[in-house]
Amino acid sequence: MSEQVNNTSDDQLFELGVKLKRENSNRFTVGLHKCQKVEIWDSLLGARYNAGHYQLGERIMKVLDYMYKDEIVKYFEKGWQFAKFNIVRTDKARKQQNGYNCGIFVMNWLEDIQCTSHGSNKFQHATKRVRVALSLLKNPNNTCLKEVRESTRRVVDEELDKLDEQHGPFIPHHPIARKPMTRS
Repeated sequence: MSEQVNNTSDDQLFELGVKLKRENSNRFTVGLHKCQKVEIWDSLLGARYNAGHYQLGERIMKVLDYMYKDEIVKYFEKGWQFAKFNIVRTDKARKQQNGYNCGIFVMNWLEDIQCTSHGSNKFQHATKRVRVALSLLKNPNNTCLKEVRESTRRVVDEELDKLDEQHGPFIPHHPIARKPMTRS
């Protein structure tokens, strides 16, 4: 979302908010009014924090106001807005070590939010990212599971066929040597 906001001019933020609301309407089903606390955390804060980063935060909050306008009017006192939130910089936020998997990083962080180790970076390991990806893939609400499984099988078969052509029909020491695929 921050990238989309960053690449949108100020006069187009309302349209972006409407678009994001439409695209995400069935993802956020709990309802803003049921939240006990609303906080926005930035996992990339650090040395690169500057006025531009602060302004991006303000612009994101404006887009959230546009996205949740109906719910804000219905459930909150007059004048309530994300845009009125204070932006507070804290060293308590976990720091993401890269700039490309913030979604996985934040999901793991939220999963572990009860933990008091806010300074921990325990979710940087690749196996943790794979675990989250697999849990999303295997979620019963994933309508694309069958398609993803079929696509994965095709890709694995193609790679194994390439190995067959290069090294013969079976390479027992290779990590993806042909083994029966099991369903999980």
